[in-house]
Amino acid sequence: MAGKKLGVQQATTSESTARERFGSSVLFVFAAVPEMLDALRAGALDAVLLDSPFALTEAKDDSSLAVLEELFSSEEFGVVLPKEVDPAFKALVDEVVRQERDALYEKWFK
Repeated sequence: MAGKKLGVQQATTSESTARERFGSSVLFVFAAVPEMLDALRAGALDAVLLDSPFALTEAKDDSSLAVLEELFSSEEFGVVLPKEVDPAFKALVDEVVRQERDALYEKWFK
């Protein structure tokens, strides 16, 4: 990526990852993903670094785009509930997350 124009979204893991791993690239920082993708499609960028779900969705909808299989970073996400939440509701949320986790992975990452 040395000397290549790489787009990233401002103040994201993608920006910090690009600075760490692709420091020899020319970084273009965007406030929002749509503008960054517009720049890529217009040929103003050689590549963009963004979250896999966004990348996969865009590539699915636009055959001119391709997504690399390699992940450059990973993040853990969770559901936050108030401390005083009804224990039955918390159990329901936990169960839905467990049930849907594999289906969502299959849908978006396979």
